[in-house]
Amino acid sequence: MPSSTFSTPLLSEELSGHLLPALRMSSIVFIVTIMMVLNRLLRLFTFPFPQHLYARYNARWIIHPASRILMRVIGVRMKVIGKISTTQQLVVSHHQGVIDSLMLMALSPCMVISNTEIRGVSGVGWAMEQLGFVFVNRSRRRSIQEVLEPTIAMVGLSKINVGFFPEGMSNNGFEMLPFHSSFFQIAATSGAGVTPLAFQYIQANKRPVTRADLDVFVYSSPKGSVVKYVYNMLRVRQVKIEVRVLEPILHEEIQQQALSRKDLCGLAEQRISEAFKARVIVEAPELL
Repeated sequence: MPSSTFSTPLLSEELSGHLLPALRMSSIVFIVTIMMVLNRLLRLFTFPFPQHLYARYNARWIIHPASRILMRVIGVRMKVIGKISTTQQLVVSHHQGVIDSLMLMALSPCMVISNTEIRGVSGVGWAMEQLGFVFVNRSRRRSIQEVLEPTIAMVGLSKINVGFFPEGMSNNGFEMLPFHSSFFQIAATSGAGVTPLAFQYIQANKRPVTRADLDVFVYSSPKGSVVKYVYNMLRVRQVKIEVRVLEPILHEEIQQQALSRKDLCGLAEQRISEAFKARVIVEAPELL
């Protein structure tokens, strides 16, 4: 009698019940509350000193370690190939969902630039603001300029990293969106280098992430509620992400070649795009 084959269930059909996300949300609120207390104490102790010292120690002592803990709380483990400098880097990557920002802060001490629309999402926006996000309305040129000027000054003085997603919004997981050059001005004028990253969800619940499974991890506006997307992410028991640190664009290289923000944007997009296209996304395996 011939053996039968059964397709592996979709990850969306294997999500846990309501207890796991409830426990994780409670843990997130607890950790963010501790962060707020530590943040206020740090502000108090650094009040007599220049503002950039507060930004430096907040990123290194509070945001970075707390982000690493939060990644573990939500069940994410990272396999990092390469190394990111912890000082004065513009860390850029392609973008797939809300968790990407937390990933950047867990990889190195940095502040992340994000869209203002997510700031208004109940719970999620509040937590992101406490984590040190800088929000910008990309549709308003004045808003971008208002973020650029103090950020350039802060990076130059505090030496911390700044992370952002040049696509401006999440892609569909299979095709990158065009990069925007505005925030590359930070590296062009602040003395920072550029470190491009490429990442991939490789395992979920101890099995390979398939092409169909990517839908759980990718967020786009047509999907609707960000809260529902985050909730479903918290229902995945365990996730493994592979992060590749690509060839950096050194500050010395930027100076010697007089690279503009558009030049930097083009170089970063090329390197990330090549790594993005080289990813191997498995089709749904079959169980015998």
